[in-house]
Amino acid sequence: MTKLTADSVQQIVSEEIATIAHDAAKLWIKSRLITPERIDLFCEYRNDERFDAWIIGDVGERNVIIQYCHDGFCGTSDSKWGLNFRGEKHFGMDAGWFLKLESIAFEWLGSPEGYEVP
Repeated sequence: MTKLTADSVQQIVSEEIATIAHDAAKLWIKSRLITPERIDLFCEYRNDERFDAWIIGDVGERNVIIQYCHDGFCGTSDSKWGLNFRGEKHFGMDAGWFLKLESIAFEWLGSPEGYEVP
């Protein structure tokens, strides 16, 4: 795979946002986006294996950020979108990583009636 750049990550984020059907979730995500910033994340479940990841958003509360990792949580899943604390060097718990970016909005805001996490 080609090494990701801030521009290519921005394109991935834009494509993901285009799939969000819920206006409130789309607005919430868009209002928290920042210029993608590359970081190293380490997987504590895999002997601190290093993965390229990106900070793509700032929740604006409690020092929580939104991250993207092309390899998914610890390189073992399709959950590429995560919530984490700014400055954290590890992925954290798998429950903080999601298949869809919109799921992060609903995790933070609460899910609308009838919504099922993909």
